[in-house]
Amino acid sequence: MAVGRQSEAVPVLQRAIAAEPEDATVRCLLAACLLHLGRYAEGASMAASAIPLAPDSAWPHRIRSLAFRDQGKGKDALVAAKEAIRLEPNDPLAFLVLGEAQLANRRLQDAFHSAQRVIALQPHSRDGHDLLGRVALRQRSWNLAEANFREALRLEPNNWASMNNLGLALKGQGRQEEAIAAFENAARLNPRSDLVRTNLSSATRRYIGVGAIGLILVFNSLRVAGGLTSVNPVAAIVLALLAIGVIVFLVERGRRRKRALSATVQTFYDYETRRTRTVRVGYVATTVGGFLLILVLGLILYTLTTSLIVLILLVAILVAWVYGWPRLWRRIVLPRLQRGQLL
Repeated sequence: MAVGRQSEAVPVLQRAIAAEPEDATVRCLLAACLLHLGRYAEGASMAASAIPLAPDSAWPHRIRSLAFRDQGKGKDALVAAKEAIRLEPNDPLAFLVLGEAQLANRRLQDAFHSAQRVIALQPHSRDGHDLLGRVALRQRSWNLAEANFREALRLEPNNWASMNNLGLALKGQGRQEEAIAAFENAARLNPRSDLVRTNLSSATRRYIGVGAIGLILVFNSLRVAGGLTSVNPVAAIVLALLAIGVIVFLVERGRRRKRALSATVQTFYDYETRRTRTVRVGYVATTVGGFLLILVLGLILYTLTTSLIVLILLVAILVAWVYGWPRLWRRIVLPRLQRGQLL
């Protein structure tokens, strides 16, 4: 587990439990291992089995709280975290888990106080500062978030999550180049993270792109030029040329900025751009293709039967497809695409 080989640790811990079924520590270790593997329901169940074996320990309650949080069960996560605090009122890990549960339930002020409690109990730990920084991000307190993430990185310089969060704090302040540098460092520390790749690509796109203000300016200029065509053709031409000049300037500026970026940033940006474009094309193609396929098959069936029931059923299926497929795509198809299971 310490070196990240949780899948190999599971059978070892299962054999340990078979040999020592009354050992709560081994059960908590297995529960924590299952959480790292994304098997949240199993982890919560295993942690629950350790509670009667160690009724005075906060550890199984902490694990259950994290498992509930990752399952989207915010209220259950809060209950488990508060039970951990009741059992061990001066445990910084218990307050850390409580803060995570409060953050998941959008109780930002409570999470803020829990993070401060963690820092007071364990001032030399990264976790409390990172939690306080994430709460500050949600509160849009960018300077406070930056200060805490920098302190977290001082305590643990190679933590990719804090480096990524620092990038978000800098991006919130409009410090785009510094944000890109932070995301780049996070990507170097954890190049497999989808979150880091997405943030780096988004920040780079915003930095080198034309920008919404530029597009609005050009659009309005062209619109005004169109209105002046019949009144003052010369002014219309000059305004249109100015609009075209602005867009050329913005595009060229974007190219210069991209060339100035490091090779690592450019590689991540190009990869993420291609991947995003492929995903979007796939979504549009499956949405439109599925709709047309259902429509054609339904019309053929209706032509053969001329049944009103078939026509009603066709309309119902088309409506279900229009409303159901986007949700199915977001919840099932896209996550598997991102994990590489359908590629």
